[in-house]
Formats: sequence, C-alpha cells, structure tokens
Amino acid sequence: MPARGRAGSSAAVAALAAALLLLAAGARRVVPRLPLQFVATATAESHLVDKAAEYPPWRTVYDLAFDFEAKRVAATVLEGFDAGSTFIRHYDRRWEYRVTSGEFSDCRRAFLSEDLPEPELPSSLELVNGDGEWEGRPAREWRTESDHARVTVWQDAASGLPVAVTDEGFNGTAMVPLMTHRLESVTVGAPPPGRMDLPPPWRHADCEPYAGGWPWIHFFDVYLMG
Repeated sequence: MPARGRAGSSAAVAALAAALLLLAAGARRVVPRLPLQFVATATAESHLVDKAAEYPPWRTVYDLAFDFEAKRVAATVLEGFDAGSTFIRHYDRRWEYRVTSGEFSDCRRAFLSEDLPEPELPSSLELVNGDGEWEGRPAREWRTESDHARVTVWQDAASGLPVAVTDEGFNGTAMVPLMTHRLESVTVGAPPPGRMDLPPPWRHADCEPYAGGWPWIHFFDVYLMG
C-alpha cells in the first residue's frame, strides 16, 4: 500500500504540473486588452511621409487621458500638426472643445453627437511569437492579416498591456509598413480629477461655438479613438 500511495501521489503531482503548464500557456494566448481608464503618451508615426521634409509632419505625439467609464477624453498635441492644441471631449455632456495655447490662444466648442467607442483589439488576433521583443523589451507578437493588409500588436510581457500596433498594406508585390502607433508611460486607472476639464481660465460659455466639430483622433489605430 505505501508504494502504491507514493506512485499515486507522484502521478497526481505530475498531473497538476501539466495542468498548470497548460493554464500558463493558455493565459499567454489570451488576446490583449486595452485599458478602459488610463493616462499615457500616444504616438502615431507614418511610414509613407518623408521624415526629412518639413511638411507634412510624419509623427504626432499626444499627452492622453482616456476614461471610457466617465465617457471623457483629453489629448494635448505635443508634436505634429495641431501642436499646442488640446482636444477635450465630454461624451457624457455631448460637448467637445479645442483649446489653443500660445500668443493667439482661443477656445472653441461644438456639439458632440457620437458615442465614445469602447477600445477593443481585433478578436482575430493570433499569437505568432510568445517570446518576442519590442524596442528592447520582452513582448508577445500578435497578428491578424488578409491578402491586402496585416496588423501586428505588440504586448508588453511584464504588464500585459498592448504597447504598439503596426499597419502594413500590400503594394502589389509585398507588404509595406504604413503606420505605427505606440502607447508609452501608461498609468492604468481613472485619470486625476480635473485632468479632462477645460484648463483655466476657460469656461464653457467663453468658448466660441464651432459648427461641425473635429474628426476622430486615432490614438492606437482604429482600436482606440476619441
């Protein structure tokens, strides 16, 4: 009986170890999710624009605060077209604002008819490299593609957060890079109080009405917009 007990115990330990390995492997294959509340630096880079040219800018950098739960977004353009402008969108109140700083500072407001889209990566993503690297950091490489396009999402191995997405398109002979979007210095959680309010001294009534509003800003391709 003791020998049989030891054999049974060994088998149970082996079965548990195998189950844990399967569980870990499965966890590594869960499609990454974008956080619903966070602050970050968001960067969009075009690979089709001449970096040496003065115009148009090939890169745009945003100081971003995103809160899907509160239905609010604020993005200050640090670099690129519209640099110095802050876009504030209060989907909960159906108003959006553009505040421009500098010598000719102003504030404009427009009615906001759309709903804030929930950030969501493609469910068709498949893990192609669980032990990859993105800009010197361990990362998992996820991909979805068709005959004409390829999307790759890089997931930080330590935090599990998506940190970059690259777009490629078919030019007739091969896939070529189109855009790279990055999320850096991400702090998950509700943005600090007041972070998505109009900056002083501006108030809603001070902002000039503007018909039409402004287009969507793609912070992480079409998967995170505001």
